[in-house]
Amino acid sequence: MEDERKSLEDTAVTEYRAETDAGYTDKTREDTPHAGEEYYSLPGARGRRSLLFSLLSIILSVLSICLFTYYIPALILAVAAIVLSVISRVRLGYFDRLSLVGFTLAIFGAVFGIGAIVMDCLGVLDKLFV
Repeated sequence: MEDERKSLEDTAVTEYRAETDAGYTDKTREDTPHAGEEYYSLPGARGRRSLLFSLLSIILSVLSICLFTYYIPALILAVAAIVLSVISRVRLGYFDRLSLVGFTLAIFGAVFGIGAIVMDCLGVLDKLFV
């Protein structure tokens, strides 16, 4: 029985070393109910993609604010920016600064787009941009 246990421990140590040598990083979780347990992840794979989604969210939301007089593209861009920032939040588990900025600007772009629709229905845009 003890020989089996010792051989299993040796196998586990060998597998652990193989995973760390293959480029995986080992980390311990201290802030979760599973404190002290080790987990493995690829270095930076989630962060880079979430950073890309956050930056795209900011770019699309700024475009939606700039194009608010063309309300249909502005609303589409704002919704796409909101979706990208939420995807970034889901991947990271929290709102980082960039995705929060993109989300906030996208809300402003959507509000401006809806305001442009209301102003167009009332005929105010025709008087302003003649």
